[in-house]
Amino acid sequence: MSEEDIVSRISELVLTSNQVLQRSCISIERLLTSVTFVDNAFTPYSAKEFSLLYDRLISNLSNQEKQEHLESLTDFIVVVVKTLPSEYKGYTYPEVVARMAAITLNGNPYVLEHELGHLAMAGHQRGGLEWFQAAQSQAHAYHCGPYRTVMNENLKNGFVIGLYSNPDISIGGQPCGVQNEANNSEVLRQWAAFTQAKQKLLEKVRG
Repeated sequence: MSEEDIVSRISELVLTSNQVLQRSCISIERLLTSVTFVDNAFTPYSAKEFSLLYDRLISNLSNQEKQEHLESLTDFIVVVVKTLPSEYKGYTYPEVVARMAAITLNGNPYVLEHELGHLAMAGHQRGGLEWFQAAQSQAHAYHCGPYRTVMNENLKNGFVIGLYSNPDISIGGQPCGVQNEANNSEVLRQWAAFTQAKQKLLEKVRG
């Protein structure tokens, strides 16, 4: 792909993310602030390599860019690579690097929002990958009718639909979530409120 095609594809993923958030009644807007092409030389395959890559990318920023990134709790770095380990089209290590995700451009249209959802503590369906099961009890994906919500990786639950699990939304009479059990929409709302309050506190402390 040309650099122009890559930027266009990333812009499409950001647009899709915002459509998911709007449909899920979540007051968050994703903004693409810049795209930088770097000679990375390796794709991270472990939490340690993921952390090292983040440190490397941060060190390449100008002093002003670095300060702006570190002071903003909602500024994310998304690394776009050609391939990722095994069948994965995107992944994160929130417990190691809270504001970076890695994706490929050959995944489904929701790959970006899926990984950003993890950074806001949204989890997979019950019984999914274990390292996201430690999130609060309602941080689970769900399915409704012939569809699965954006964090649901169980192919048996049908096609991915652009929604976070939400018991207030139904398709074909079937709710797309369960209160206090599968409500990633509420998890993201709580994350947004907490992050906003923390950001204001940090700004007050900094003067």
